Amino acid sequence: MIKSLILTNFRSHKNTTLEFSPRVNIIVGPSDNGKSNIVRSLNWIIFNRPLGGNIIRTGEDEAQSQVVIERDGSQVGVARGKGKSVNKYVLNMSGKSVVFSSFGASPPEPVLEALNLSDINIQRQNEPYFLVFDSPGQVATYIRSITKLDEVDQVVRLLVSKIHTERGKVANYQDALHEITKELTELSKIDLDGLDKRIKRTHSLVGDNKKLELQYQELSTILSELETVEASIINLPENVDQILQDCVNVIGFYLEIYDKRRALTQLLDELELVEQQKIILPENLEILDINIVIQKYNNICRRRNELFDLLERLENIEVRCGEVSSQYAMLVEKEKLLMSQLDTCPFCNSDLNEKSKKILVQGQLRG
Repeated sequence: MIKSLILTNFRSHKNTTLEFSPRVNIIVGPSDNGKSNIVRSLNWIIFNRPLGGNIIRTGEDEAQSQVVIERDGSQVGVARGKGKSVNKYVLNMSGKSVVFSSFGASPPEPVLEALNLSDINIQRQNEPYFLVFDSPGQVATYIRSITKLDEVDQVVRLLVSKIHTERGKVANYQDALHEITKELTELSKIDLDGLDKRIKRTHSLVGDNKKLELQYQELSTILSELETVEASIINLPENVDQILQDCVNVIGFYLEIYDKRRALTQLLDELELVEQQKIILPENLEILDINIVIQKYNNICRRRNELFDLLERLENIEVRCGEVSSQYAMLVEKEKLLMSQLDTCPFCNSDLNEKSKKILVQGQLRG
C-alpha cells in the first residue's frame, strides 16, 4: 500500500506532502490545481514516464518525487530526482540507501522489485471501472498477473513440453528396444559356433590372400626384369664354342711368345752390355768370320722386331678375349637365371624338365 507521496518542484507542486489512507482515497479540487500531476508523479516514479525535462517547475533547477509504501510490515522509500546535472533514483530499504544514476528508459530492476507496482494498480482519469467493463480474457489476464499464475502457466508449459519430449524419447527407446529384441531373436537362430569357425576361416583366407598378393607382386617384378633381360640378350653366333676355344689357344700361344720375348729381352740387354764394355782385341789376334757374326746379330735384331709386332697383336687379342670372356660369363649367369625361373613352357604351358629347359633357353639365347 502507498503510505505517502512527497512532491518537490514537480510541475505545479512547489512542496506537497500527501498521506494516504489504507482504504479508498479520493482527491478532489478545482481544475488546474495539480490533481493529475499527483498521478503523473506516481507514473514518473513507477514507469519513468515522461522522459523529458518538462516535469520541473518553472524557475527551478531540479524536481523530485518520493513515495513511501508499506510492504510485508516494513516501509520502502523510492525517490526520483531530475535536474540539469542530476538524474537518479534513490532506494531506501531496510535502513540502507542506494543511489542509481545510470539506467535506461525503464527504472532500475531493484526499484521495480521494491515497488512491485504495475499499470494494474493505476486507475487513470475518465477510465472505465476496473474489471467491470473488461472482457473475460482481460479479467483473467489481470488476475493471473496479480496472482502470478502466468509464471505458474509458464512452468506448466515447460513441464508439458518436457513431458512431451520425454514421451517421444520413451517411444523412440521402445521402438529401438523392439528392433533390438527382433534382432536378438534372429541372432538366437544363428549357429554361433559355426559362425565363429567361418569367421576364423575368413580371417585365414584374408591372410592367405594378402600373401598371394605379395607373391603376385614379386612375380610381376621378376617377370618385368625377365622381359628386360630378354630384350638385352646378345645374339651370339652358332660357333661360339669354337671361338672360345680359339681364344684359349691364342692365349696359350701368347703366353709362350711372352716367355720368348722376355728371354730375348734379357739377351739383348746382355748384348748391349757387351757393346758398352768395348772389348779391345790384341793386334796379332786373328779374327775369323766377323761378317758372319754381324749378320747373325742383324738377324737377331730383325727377329726381335718381329717378336715385338707379334707381342702387340697378342695384347690386342688378349683384350678382345677378356671382353668375350666377360660376355660369355654374363650369358651363363642369364642362362642359370632363366633355368631357375622357367617351370612351364611360355608357348604351350606344359611342364619343363631340365633338358627341355636347356634347349628352350639356348634357343632363346641364339634367337
